[in-house]
Amino acid sequence: MSKQDNTLFCDLLCKVLFITMGYLYIGYALTYYAITQDSIAYVLEYKNSPNKSVIEGFINASLPIGAAVAALVSSMIVNRLNYRNTFILFDIIGICIGLLFTIQSLSVLILCRTLQGFLTGLNSALVIQYIYHFVPLNNVGIFVGLGPCLMMVGLTLGFAVQWIFIGQPASEYNVDQDYGYLGFNNWKIIFMFTAIPCIIRLFGMLSILRSNLPFEQVKNGNDEKAILQIQSSYPSTTTDQEIQELLLQIKQNMQDENQSIKDLFSKWYRKSMILCMIFGVLQQFAGINAVNFYAGAIIGAMTNDNTTLINLANVTNGLVSITASIFSSIMINRAGRRIVLLIGNAFCLISLTFICVIISIQSSGENQEQYYQIFNLVFLVIYVISYSLSLGPVFWVYLSEVLPTKGISLVTFINWLSCAALAQIFPIIVEQLSLQFNFGIFAAVCLLLEIMFYFFFFETKGLTKNEIQNLFQSKKNYVDLKD
Repeated sequence: MSKQDNTLFCDLLCKVLFITMGYLYIGYALTYYAITQDSIAYVLEYKNSPNKSVIEGFINASLPIGAAVAALVSSMIVNRLNYRNTFILFDIIGICIGLLFTIQSLSVLILCRTLQGFLTGLNSALVIQYIYHFVPLNNVGIFVGLGPCLMMVGLTLGFAVQWIFIGQPASEYNVDQDYGYLGFNNWKIIFMFTAIPCIIRLFGMLSILRSNLPFEQVKNGNDEKAILQIQSSYPSTTTDQEIQELLLQIKQNMQDENQSIKDLFSKWYRKSMILCMIFGVLQQFAGINAVNFYAGAIIGAMTNDNTTLINLANVTNGLVSITASIFSSIMINRAGRRIVLLIGNAFCLISLTFICVIISIQSSGENQEQYYQIFNLVFLVIYVISYSLSLGPVFWVYLSEVLPTKGISLVTFINWLSCAALAQIFPIIVEQLSLQFNFGIFAAVCLLLEIMFYFFFFETKGLTKNEIQNLFQSKKNYVDLKD
């Protein structure tokens, strides 16, 4: 790699890190309510309500519902404002939402969670698309993989901040003496931390990411400016023919963005759309966001409500997720997408199966030894690592490579709706049936995913969207690039 290429790589990395603050926002938004919900239930006086599980389910579901709506309209917003202005506007809104959390009201809480969900959906639909528009094709895997990595940082930050400011569940405090202290009003501070990623990215957008993307220059009829930006962004591109090919690819992507929903299910995209839609549903029902949303309750059930173990396990899960996501971004770029999915999802299946069996043994009341608790936590960590290596990051990379913009928005919408359904029904299933029943469902979903990856997924590493769609038109179930 030349000195010029090294400079470009560092410049791109700086820009991508600012952009992927949106994924830090997603990670934090998914977790900050997980442990604070016990304190909030006390403060907002629904702790002893017969509808407590329904209320908590709805509070958790409000975020993915907002995200689903945002995913559906994200392409329309970008077409009107462009990417940069969209991020600037909604980062300002995100900062305002953080301040609204100081109002102590259940309706305000649900409203803020829904609005945060809208910002979460915009980030999940647009950040990777934005990166894909200006990062060279041979580096897409590693740069796009930074998004899920930053999401894991957000998850870890959420659990760590809760441990610092909450300390222990509200049920362990003396309400008369400790009201307004740790475990009660400090939940507002935890919620306000959601404004930090918005502040960081707003600074980056205003000071560093000030120019339009090459495709936005083409959209405005400025092909010459687009070519200059391509030349400065791709210094290894030396011939006019290669520049023209990139320009042609940009124009092809713009045509794809103007497609209707009906076009997405034409013969050209039908197979990839159906496959990605199924992937979008099953990726959520593999269970990771149930673990994020209800971490306190799940780990509490595994450890007999040992507060120290709950906090330690949450932060540990976050830290290993960060390491796994960094490693995943490298493996996605080197080994490919399909092999990472097959291996990572297999470990998800194995760990979920063991968790289901161990919880069943514990719930029988005959075996309450401490080593069962340790085994549960170990397999939960293995599951989190495996998911962070595979299903989490590869899903978003795969969407950006396989589908046009509106297709990504539609699948993201379905993905977040599935997350909302999971958030709503998880506590009800636990209450009516059992925790192990939920983990059994997650394991069964991972088994279905493994079958789907083996028989129907193509390797997309290093391929253009046209080349990928040509693979979907072939009769093979999958393609090994080594063939």
